[in-house]
Order: sequence, then structure tokens, then C-alpha cells
Amino acid sequence: MKTTLGDMWVKADQTSVKAGHVTFAVTNSGATTHGLAITPAPAKASGGLLDESAYLAKGENLAAGASGELMADLKPGRYELVCFVPGHYMAGQKLAFEVE
Repeated sequence: MKTTLGDMWVKADQTSVKAGHVTFAVTNSGATTHGLAITPAPAKASGGLLDESAYLAKGENLAAGASGELMADLKPGRYELVCFVPGHYMAGQKLAFEVE
């Protein structure tokens, strides 16, 4: 699944995937560092920070223009693709998606 992180947005080439092993090809097209994590929806956040214990998978910090991969085994349900950099989720850097 191709996923792009920008400055306070997340885009993906699909809004749903089949349950099982999913590989996310992640590109940071933003001007600052971003990183992708997957969490059940709705994401747990307190004081502007995401609850990292709820992450199902977490990628690496990606500098501007960098790319990477994130792999996860996902069960059917509703999830959010989020940027785990502090403050980015609360600024709107998230995307809902579904696993069938």
C-alpha cells in the first residue's frame, strides 16, 4: 500500500485492505521529519500526544524526501494511519482506513 506523508496530512492509494500481512511503502514528501504508525481507530491521544502503547506498528523517522517500509499483520477493523511525531496527529496528520 503506497502511503505518503506531507506536512500535516497522510494520503494512501487505498482506503481499505484485506486482513493479513500488509506492507506500507512510505514516502515523506513534506519539508520536515515525519513517521508512520498504525493504531486502532479512534487513536488514543492525551495532551496532544498519541498513546504509543496502542500502536500496532511503528515505522522509522523519515527525513524530508526519504522513503521506507512499514509492515503489519492486521485483523479486520477500523484503523488510523498517523504521524507519530509529537503534535502532528493533533495538527491533522492522520488518515482513517479499514481492514476487511
